[in-house]
Amino acid sequence: MRQLYFGLALSIALPLFGAGLAAGQAAAQNANCDLAQDTMSMAACLDKQYAAADAVLNAAYKSAMAQMKSIDESLPKSERGAQDALRSAQRAWIAVRDGTCAAEGFNWVGGSGQGIAVMSCMLDETEARSEVLARLVRY
Repeated sequence: MRQLYFGLALSIALPLFGAGLAAGQAAAQNANCDLAQDTMSMAACLDKQYAAADAVLNAAYKSAMAQMKSIDESLPKSERGAQDALRSAQRAWIAVRDGTCAAEGFNWVGGSGQGIAVMSCMLDETEARSEVLARLVRY
């Protein structure tokens, strides 16, 4: 059911986001994202920021998974499970992130801010998750 709601929210929000992104992408490449005031510029900036945050997340997950593998290899087979635990946690986080951001988008349903709200939420949640994963490697 959550996937249905998230899919519905994205089907409404992403066309708005995508339209703004396509139209404003060239201009946003040179724009200062801190000064973005129109939907197209905000969407283009958020897209760039999210892509960067997603790359950081993927690197943090890879490092954390390597840490979990190292832990598993140091344990007797009967006690292993660090990699499985992290994989399960990451999958659960994705579902929570998607549902949370879909819900946030509904605050703007029908408006031009819906796509911005969803992508901004996705960015915030992704950055926060990267920090959590980075902490796993510090131990």
